[in-house]
Amino acid sequence: MMDRRPVSDGSATTAIIVSVIIPTYNAGELLAACLQSIYDNPPSEPYEIIVVDDASSDRTSEMVPARFPEVRLLRNEVNSHYASSNNRAFIC
Repeated sequence: MMDRRPVSDGSATTAIIVSVIIPTYNAGELLAACLQSIYDNPPSEPYEIIVVDDASSDRTSEMVPARFPEVRLLRNEVNSHYASSNNRAFIC
């Protein structure tokens, strides 16, 4: 199987075709499994993954760059909830 990783932030010369947006709140273990599943079954087109951490207290914001450095992580200072977190990812 070919090792296809998300297009890293800032280094892409290829147009991103698929954006995977994942808002999360205190679901670090579930998020890690979700991200690993995407890495194991990547889209066939160039893609990016954007995780929006909604002020989690379970160290989600530390886990993402440590285990999945290609993932773009946005951190909310307060829990803005699902819709607001999705909107933040759309405009970044």
